[in-house]
Amino acid sequence: MTQPLPLIGAMLLTLAVNRPALADPVLVAARPIARGAVLAPADVALAERTPAPPDALRSVADAAGQEALTAVAAGAVVRQGALAAPVAARRGEAVTLRVAAGGMIVEMAGVAATDLRAGTRGVALNPATGRRVTGRVARDGAIELQP
Repeated sequence: MTQPLPLIGAMLLTLAVNRPALADPVLVAARPIARGAVLAPADVALAERTPAPPDALRSVADAAGQEALTAVAAGAVVRQGALAAPVAARRGEAVTLRVAAGGMIVEMAGVAATDLRAGTRGVALNPATGRRVTGRVARDGAIELQP
């Protein structure tokens, strides 16, 4: 920040003041994390970084139980795109197709058409009809369909 200071007469002095940037707490890898590893709370730690990347995770709860999509070096900031929910079912595996309506829940067998991750949209094949269906993947790996 530059601040002009008036002096006696026609002289003008300009004073430059540098304010230190504030450090933000972000999540860093407490040890090297291999691609495909499912993170435990001890795998990450909070550290201050200046400036903090905008996509940095900021709490241990955001990382615990997530799968590393890329390797993360010890001390490196853990970014949102580096983690995802673990694979609940692999392509070709049997899954449950679930429909809830009117207080009833109907479940049937299906086959995962893609790798399924909890909390994302997933595609499966209904072997009874031969149709591909899309729904939200539940924590237990079932695909929840809309009626």
